[in-house]
Amino acid sequence: IMSAETLHKLGFKIILYPLSVLFANTFATMNILKELKRTGTTTKSKQKVVNFDQFNDLVELPKFQKLEKKYRFSKRE
Repeated sequence: IMSAETLHKLGFKIILYPLSVLFANTFATMNILKELKRTGTTTKSKQKVVNFDQFNDLVELPKFQKLEKKYRFSKRE
């Protein structure tokens, strides 16, 4: 794998690393599932994962809840 600096010197303007994120997520998934299988809990992994509020902020949940409310289908009675 070449560094971003090297790739820029070779003329690349945009550099993407999509598999790096996928591989990191896969590694984290494997580790948490191993812990769950071994101990029956994931409580020791608290510091290695985002909490519920952090996740909701990351995925911008309030924005989508607002859209859901705006465009939801309601049955006529």
